[in-house]
Amino acid sequence: MKIVLFFYWIILVILIKVIKWGITPLSAACRSGSRVLVQKLLSNGAKVNKATENGWTALMSACNLGYKTMTDLLILHGAKNCTTNNGWTPLMFACGSGNASLVLSLIRKGADIFKVTSHGWSAPFMACEKGHYDIVTLLLRKNSNANLSDRKG
Repeated sequence: MKIVLFFYWIILVILIKVIKWGITPLSAACRSGSRVLVQKLLSNGAKVNKATENGWTALMSACNLGYKTMTDLLILHGAKNCTTNNGWTPLMFACGSGNASLVLSLIRKGADIFKVTSHGWSAPFMACEKGHYDIVTLLLRKNSNANLSDRKG
């Protein structure tokens, strides 16, 4: 009984997030960290690449929080490496999360380490800003540009 109530509580929290932030239920489920709920939504036809009006997708939600297994599940179900309206990529969010194995996985699956946002920020910039030495090292080994600066720099 407690499990059922907990499951309904998670659904309620997700619905509140969907209404409040305009994100998709799948993105909200990714943010909750519930792999079971994400799998349930995907198996019931949730569109894995559906984005908000700003371009935010479920893959970005999972990458932003460093959820590698969730990211792998989304990619397995056809999640694409999209960008937001401002040019943010799942890789940039993953670099900010600090999960080096997630970053490496995205690069191996074709994520572009050279993309920059409309503000001039890049994946290495995100890793540097958060102090993720191992991710910066990984990106530099992949020939990322160590001299990029943002629009103001």
